[in-house]
This record gives sequence, C-alpha cells and structure tokens, in this order.
Amino acid sequence: MVSNDLRRPGAYRCSIPPVLVDCAISLIEQRPLVSLSEFEFSPYAQKRQKIEALLRRAGGKMKNSDLLRNSGMVAADYNAVLQTAKDAGILVVEEVNRAGTNQTSKIVRLL
Repeated sequence: MVSNDLRRPGAYRCSIPPVLVDCAISLIEQRPLVSLSEFEFSPYAQKRQKIEALLRRAGGKMKNSDLLRNSGMVAADYNAVLQTAKDAGILVVEEVNRAGTNQTSKIVRLL
C-alpha cells in the first residue's frame, strides 16, 4: 500500500542543489558515458576501433609503420581499414619529409 505522503504532488523532489545537477548534465554532454560505436561487432568495426584507440592513446597521431605494428593486423587488412576510415573522414594520412633526406614518412592523424 502506498502511503498518502507519496501521493501528494512534489513528494519525489530531491534535495540536490541545482548547481550540482547542472554540473552533472554538462559533464554527460561533454563525454557520454557510453558510445554507441562501442557496440559494433563486425570485424571491420572492431579493427577500426582498435586503430582509433591506438591513435587516441598516442595523442591523435602516429607514424604509419608504428600504427601498423601496434595494431597487430596484416598489412592488407590494415590498409583496407585505413582507406575506408579515410573515405569516411575519420582520419587522414599525411606525408612528411624527413629532415636532411629525400625520404618521407607517413603520419596517420585523427580528425
């Protein structure tokens, strides 16, 4: 049986100050607790997520060769995932000249 106190309007009000509620809302808006992309289970999505996580952990950019090595993927899969992510606008691959040589390095950077 529900008591009469709970039936009256406003019985469920909480005593949290509005400033704390605003703070909590802004934190959730800035960084959602769960990202929907975490629930992708296709092999491609898992590989793309792995590359994105490695890049985020490295501050948003890495040398292509280091990223390939750290991903643990075979080159064909890695290149396919990288190309698709580039086409989707998730990342870019930039060529950077090495100082004092005629060689270039490829840098993968998150957008």
